[in-house]
Amino acid sequence: MATTLSRRNKAGIAAGIVALLGFGIYVEEVFVQLFRERAESLEREQTRQSVALSRARLEAELFRNTYLSDTLASFITMDPDLTASEWEAVAEKLFQKSDTLRNIGIAPGDVIAQIYPYEGNEKALGFDYRTAPEQMRSVRLAREMGSVYIAGPVALVQGGSALIARFPIFRDYPNTRDYWGTVSAVMNFDALLDNAGLNDLQGASIALSRAGDGEHIASGEPTVIYGDPAVAQNADIQLPVNTPSGAWQLSARFDSLTTPSLQRAIAIIRTIALLVLTLIIASILLLLRAYHLSRQAALIDELTQVPNRRFIMGQLHRLVSGGSRPARFAVLLIDLNRFKEVNDTLGHEAGDALLVHVANALQRAVRAGDSVARLGGDEFIAVLHRVSEKQQAEAVIEKIRTSVESNTLVWHEDEITPSISIGYSLCHGQDTSVKELLAKADESMYRAKAARLDVISPWR
Repeated sequence: MATTLSRRNKAGIAAGIVALLGFGIYVEEVFVQLFRERAESLEREQTRQSVALSRARLEAELFRNTYLSDTLASFITMDPDLTASEWEAVAEKLFQKSDTLRNIGIAPGDVIAQIYPYEGNEKALGFDYRTAPEQMRSVRLAREMGSVYIAGPVALVQGGSALIARFPIFRDYPNTRDYWGTVSAVMNFDALLDNAGLNDLQGASIALSRAGDGEHIASGEPTVIYGDPAVAQNADIQLPVNTPSGAWQLSARFDSLTTPSLQRAIAIIRTIALLVLTLIIASILLLLRAYHLSRQAALIDELTQVPNRRFIMGQLHRLVSGGSRPARFAVLLIDLNRFKEVNDTLGHEAGDALLVHVANALQRAVRAGDSVARLGGDEFIAVLHRVSEKQQAEAVIEKIRTSVESNTLVWHEDEITPSISIGYSLCHGQDTSVKELLAKADESMYRAKAARLDVISPWR
């Protein structure tokens, strides 16, 4: 029977599914790549904005603290001989306006004489900058510049690290020849970074460096004051940071954007794409199966489950129309003897069971490549391929008759012995038609039935 899918059809369906699967995976990967690029672009743009905002906050904080300290320096320039109570009152007002100032000290002759707040900074009182070369270098640089210089980050005597704004005080201001001492505003470095948002910046590694001019390097301070020096050398973003004592540079290098959230989003996209692709393939397979089953149902006899008239007629037309090579085959018409008696005596259920029994017996009696079909009623047809000689056909017919009639059907308490009459016609490449072959086979069958009337046994 040829209603099952051929090997070529199966191969075609498999190739189509593989092609669809490959195309689906390709589309999914293209979409994932576009999504990743879009996500990275948005993330980097957000990072650029965050870096720019941090730069602005850092500049604002530095200028605010410097402005406050410069106010104190101007006050001292006008009145270097402040009393302790006056000093504390002025310093307290300045501190109320900043949360990153750690302390403010005045050092006439470069020795710290006053410091605010005193509590926690007792160790610094009386400290001589000249005994600490690193700090003295920045004091001397501010004096030479004649203006504020921001040093650091430096380790403090009282512990911790900070940026220190050095304000030189001259008795002959605006001339800068009569040096009195210095005002130092100590800014909590970590607090500055926190307020600017640099410590919590997401999506990039940060480096904060001085401009690198000769004066700053000569001061003995590091060029990179925060972050990884490698970031400053190979940065994706570089922004100038304007400070009261010159320009610094804020560098940022994008981190790898394979963040857990992005990976989860991509995994969700891939899962959805796989589910959609699986659904599409399953739908296609179900449609193909439904089509195949409906087509198969249209070609199968509902009762006997062997091919029906439509199927066998289509096969005969293909064989007769042939092609370059003429077809050689035999057509057998098979009639079930005394079928009406079985129906009348035992009922139609017994008749149906007998038709199924004979159909199965006929299928077992022919070769695997031959076809058996039910024409309708109690008539069957068989197509024997590569059988085109009379003797060969009659030998096969006898074998089929013997095989079928030797198979008894047990129906409840009765035994039904099938009896069949077979007629045939031969096609050995001659110019003929399906109608002609069936007519000849029909004539042959009735001759066979008439010749066997005296030997046809009752059904039981």
